[in-house]
Amino acid sequence: CALLVSCARQSAVGLDAAKAVLADTGSVDIVSSCASAASMPEDPSLAGVGGVTFEDLDVDAARAVCEVAFAREPNDPHVAFHLSRVMRKQHDSRWESLLIKSADAGLPIAALVLGRDMAGSTFALPQGSWGTDYVKARRYLELAIASGIYGAVLDVMPFVWLGVDGSSPRFDEAERLLALLEQTDKLGAKNARIWGWSLHRLRLTEALAIAESNLSEVAGMRVTDVSGRLATLVDTKARILLELGRWDDAETAERDAIRLGREAGEQDVCSSLQLGLILYRANRLASSKAVWDEVKLYLKTPIVRRATLAQCPEFFHGPFAIALSEG
Repeated sequence: CALLVSCARQSAVGLDAAKAVLADTGSVDIVSSCASAASMPEDPSLAGVGGVTFEDLDVDAARAVCEVAFAREPNDPHVAFHLSRVMRKQHDSRWESLLIKSADAGLPIAALVLGRDMAGSTFALPQGSWGTDYVKARRYLELAIASGIYGAVLDVMPFVWLGVDGSSPRFDEAERLLALLEQTDKLGAKNARIWGWSLHRLRLTEALAIAESNLSEVAGMRVTDVSGRLATLVDTKARILLELGRWDDAETAERDAIRLGREAGEQDVCSSLQLGLILYRANRLASSKAVWDEVKLYLKTPIVRRATLAQCPEFFHGPFAIALSEG
């Protein structure tokens, strides 16, 4: 076969036979083929490989290639990580030890995934047995940031702004981290900054002006390109309006954010929680309770609860915490 992955995929006699064919391949080729079949698109150490999203993993073909690669190179952290992704999609419990092995070997992309998992952001993926461990999560996420995966800054921000790992908010550190994020996503960095300001009632007038600027920045883009992001930006604006005491404007903006999220195919529980908070602050207690009671029904699903905890931990920790124990 010209491509080893195609060889595994097209084998008419089964995966065991495919692996027998692949076993005769050189180590360099088999490791590269494993990367082509199962690497993450976000991995900066594999420039030019492209990567495969979790949803698009061809698990049978990738596993055939990566198992042979792992047998050949058991101490290669990339191979261990790629095989862990495949096993994870197949709900094979051995994915967890392979992920830890590759992260502890210092592989930044594995550290990013493990850090997100430990912070509670596993979403629809099977969760590791470690549960939520904020201290270890931050250590792994900082390793990813130090290696140039600046998108991990957004995962660390709850620790910095909200102190969810038991520490107090650290504003200077937040500004330093956001400056790193600007190297990859200036708009995301600005939005994260003013989100943090709104949490702590800081520089709100300036924050509102930046929020309006952020929205103007995406106004000329195609809706299909920015619909999900637009919902996030509008949600941040609603948060700022809330802290400015502009209840009606905040409610309108938050309802717009929920609508935009749904148009983007997203069920944003965090925006609904925020809407409940706005109504509560405006002393519309019955309406607030109705919103939060509906949200609690969603939070009864562990996957949704973990995703919500990761996306908007302020509703579970810190000054905005609300009673979600029934979720």
